[in-house]
Amino acid sequence: MAVFIVGWMSYTDLPRENIPEVESNMVIISSVYSGASPDDIEEMITNPIEDAIAGQDDLIGYTSTSASGFARIILEFEFGIDMDETVDEVKKEIDGLDLPDEASEPNIMHLKTGEIPIMSMSVTGDMDLASISEAAEDLKQPLRPFLAWIPLN
Repeated sequence: MAVFIVGWMSYTDLPRENIPEVESNMVIISSVYSGASPDDIEEMITNPIEDAIAGQDDLIGYTSTSASGFARIILEFEFGIDMDETVDEVKKEIDGLDLPDEASEPNIMHLKTGEIPIMSMSVTGDMDLASISEAAEDLKQPLRPFLAWIPLN
């Protein structure tokens, strides 16, 4: 009986979350260069970033995408390392690169599971942007009472 009581007390004291934070070992680097072809993106943005991060400690591997006007590199690191320190090291490596002036500053983000949306909605139509924005706001209002604990952007 004592085991049951101690077990029940331990269970009720455990913290619980709807969406628990799970440590991630992924870092995403992205940059926008409007009007550039995929080949230009690869040559002027993706390849220099890949070369800069290739020597990172604890880097397992990476995948990159070079599309029209956009570059994205996803880095995977060993589990159990200090990801804040790792992100800082990646930023230092990329800050020293000579990327095109027309390209956006590379965005470096540590992927955290608590920041990934579980649902995304969009509104489209044959209207101007102001009308679509107004329609989206009109749709959000009835949903607010049911989704009060979720941030609606």
